[in-house]
Amino acid sequence: MADKEKSSEQADTKTLKAYDKDAFLFAKQWHDSPPPTEIYEVITKFFDKSKTTIEIGSGSGRDAAWLKTRGFSVIGFDASQGLLDYSRKRYGHIEFKFAELPLLKEIESNSADQILCATAIQHLAPQAIPIALNHLDRVLKVDGILFLSWRVPLTNEKNYRLEDERLYTKIEFEEAQNGLSPSRFKELYRDETDIQTFGKLIRTLVVKKLSE
Repeated sequence: MADKEKSSEQADTKTLKAYDKDAFLFAKQWHDSPPPTEIYEVITKFFDKSKTTIEIGSGSGRDAAWLKTRGFSVIGFDASQGLLDYSRKRYGHIEFKFAELPLLKEIESNSADQILCATAIQHLAPQAIPIALNHLDRVLKVDGILFLSWRVPLTNEKNYRLEDERLYTKIEFEEAQNGLSPSRFKELYRDETDIQTFGKLIRTLVVKKLSE
């Protein structure tokens, strides 16, 4: 029981090791792929350039750089030291910091007007998903916008690992909605689509945090 509770409050160690080990190869793969125009179109529709924006799960820094070139003030956060090293080297004009889902202890409460968290939460264990959503809520200011997306494993299993040991958890829209209570969040957009950039099924949810 204690081990389960502990795992619900931590990032998946094997996933982080995989990203640290092959950070350059993952980054090259993401940068060599076509830009995720579907995601960028949604961000453009709902994010405001005048607001404080953070990216959680910034990876190689590609999306933070896209935001920066379009006039957003953005800080990227990631739990993989390898990917942080890569993004800091490639994008020296952007600030990248360490922060780890699900607890995001390194990020202050009510510190962001807008949060981009794209294809990151699926790497958490199932019991960690609601905790991560709770802390995304904590970090987001009232009236703030959360862009949340996750890759959907094409399997009936709740979670599984790839050969490189990265964990993938299957998350239904209802689970995300329950974690982001309708009494606290207003849904602005949802979509389930096969994004060609990833060659995978991606679910996207955009919500606005309501006043207390």
